[in-house]
Amino acid sequence: MDSDPIERSCRVPPEERLNVFALVIYIPGPLGEFLDDLRRELVPGCNPHAHVSVLPPRPLAGEWQVASSQTRALADSWAPFEVELTGIDIFPVTDVIYIQVGAGAAELRRMHVAMNAGTLEFKDPFPYHPHIKIGRAHV
Repeated sequence: MDSDPIERSCRVPPEERLNVFALVIYIPGPLGEFLDDLRRELVPGCNPHAHVSVLPPRPLAGEWQVASSQTRALADSWAPFEVELTGIDIFPVTDVIYIQVGAGAAELRRMHVAMNAGTLEFKDPFPYHPHIKIGRAHV
């Protein structure tokens, strides 16, 4: 297993990470702890925080304060929903090993579409696919 470029970018000093924004939902409690422990076992040296990305990292088209306000307004209006984890798979292009999201995936897609607008709009390199990353396969 190997860490990905996004994780490595987290080691970049804050002053060099300006205007990069991501929105994630952290997995709490015993499940989150289990997933973090699993990731540490599979990717030694990483500092995981199990999550589902709603908006993968992206440059901002404007000020971070505007992006933050836009995100808060949308998040505050969103009704809570449950997410079910259903299986393990690998993205073929990136070799990322991930846990599939079953129930809740459609709601996460709607959230992604709603949030990927205005200051937060960005053409992602891959179609949005709700998941929890657990590592990268060696090729």
